[in-house]
Amino acid sequence: NASEQNSEHKALTALQEEIHWLQEESYVSTATKTLENIKKSGATMSVITAKDIKDMGARTLMDALKRVPGLGITQSKIGASSVEVRGVKTDFAEKVLFLMNGHPINNNLVNGGAQSSYDTFIVDNIKQVEVIRGTGSALYGTNAFLAVINIITKTAEDINGTVITVGAGSYKTDKLNILYGGKVGDVDVAANLNILNTDGLKGDVESDAIGNSGQTDYDNQRYDLGFQLNFEHYSLNGNYIKRQAGGYLGATNVLNDDSQQEYIEYFLDFGYKRALTNQFTFSSSLYFDHFEFDNIWEVLPEGFDDGTMIYPDGLLLRSPIEHDKLGT
Repeated sequence: NASEQNSEHKALTALQEEIHWLQEESYVSTATKTLENIKKSGATMSVITAKDIKDMGARTLMDALKRVPGLGITQSKIGASSVEVRGVKTDFAEKVLFLMNGHPINNNLVNGGAQSSYDTFIVDNIKQVEVIRGTGSALYGTNAFLAVINIITKTAEDINGTVITVGAGSYKTDKLNILYGGKVGDVDVAANLNILNTDGLKGDVESDAIGNSGQTDYDNQRYDLGFQLNFEHYSLNGNYIKRQAGGYLGATNVLNDDSQQEYIEYFLDFGYKRALTNQFTFSSSLYFDHFEFDNIWEVLPEGFDDGTMIYPDGLLLRSPIEHDKLGT
């Protein structure tokens, strides 16, 4: 009868509203390394979802982090971003631990420097970013003194097909991004390829460290390849980044056009995870990390005269470093 149909309709509507409310809940894994509702998390956390990133118009990871309460993002004289947390700031953000899908990506440049490769990390492949403001070293070890920032990328289920995105903009900027998610046999595969080229912002400088005026030089060429493979209890995650850039303002605050930064960074993480009982899970991983850069810095321009010596070809300095890390 009409009364029963009305009751069923109300019950169905209430159920749909509850399902919608549950879908709006945010679940995080960074605070305790277990999946939990953010409202029940014991840490001060912020979550930036893919929808948040799209709505705010962020193009890079640092664009998105600028919106997080308690975090400040500034740009150094070589163009790299520095992360300030609750008023504490260091040049290399070595007191902030960066993770990608739970894997530490801080390199051994004064135990920091993750932002040298990841500050321009493209957001197309980000599912969400979880930020813990406060110490996290009890769970994550070194570097997690001020904050933990975990970049969680999209899985095969999240992508479910192939998505190709192209973009172009000012300063001769162009971008290509390819996302793939699906099954290859019995293996869940998620992969991302991103290519970015830009001449970079030409900022006007009235007077540099030696009194010259001109424009900043911060062209960027960036190549990213990331993947996640999952089969039953096994997983293989990896990410490769190669980035070349100009000198921006310059390592010595002197305008330049011959500086060249080059960074190569990648990791492979092979994991095995299995529930032993309802309360105990065995989890293990074997990983390899590689980080290198080879930077040429023009610290004095061509023809510079300091009163005692003339530098007809300027003065160039080179700073190379390479480091590998293997662990379980």
